[in-house]
Amino acid sequence: MNGDTGSQTLTIRQLVQMKLRSNRVKGLKDLYNPEARWKLHLELFFGNIRIRDYSSNLTLQYIEKRKGEGADGSTIDKGIRVIRGAFSYGMKVTPPLVRFMPHFPMTGEDDVRQVFVETEEDKKKLREAAAKEGTYMLGLVEIGLTYGWRRGSLFSMKVRNVNLLRETLYCSVSKNGDPNTVPLLASLKVALVPCMRGKGSEDWLFNPCGRIARAGLP
Repeated sequence: MNGDTGSQTLTIRQLVQMKLRSNRVKGLKDLYNPEARWKLHLELFFGNIRIRDYSSNLTLQYIEKRKGEGADGSTIDKGIRVIRGAFSYGMKVTPPLVRFMPHFPMTGEDDVRQVFVETEEDKKKLREAAAKEGTYMLGLVEIGLTYGWRRGSLFSMKVRNVNLLRETLYCSVSKNGDPNTVPLLASLKVALVPCMRGKGSEDWLFNPCGRIARAGLP
């Protein structure tokens, strides 16, 4: 045992699932898509660990594993925040599922892509500002708010990266271990379909005439 953090039998998988369910019920959308991160890398490593058996050393082992796989520090830290957020949720519910908040080591590496959009009101204002700039800016912002992809990745996207039939979105530029193919959520479809109209599959997605775009995100 490692300090009896919480429930005798509850696993980290169960706790994370509770937190994700709470997010869905509240209509919360995280900029860095915790559900995809959980399924891609975290669940296999942490899923079967009981809450009471968690230790900081376990997270250090995870960091070493992910770095060995080539993931950068900011990507690793976003994953750890998924676990930390679940533990924080477990402390707040009634009755509490987590008795005290353990320490979660981080790599501490700066994330050059970090965007401080903390509340739903912030996201609403950003979407409204993007809509005033036009169809393509709204599409860029919607993907950024949903998946946090790099600006270079967004401007390299072509119409063929959006699969309306399978409802998937594909990003071919990914160096940090994030998933390349992600669900095309309803909000994304609404934002991206106008960007595709009148274009061929090999045209660039985010500009009016299909030539590569160079402008940056706000």
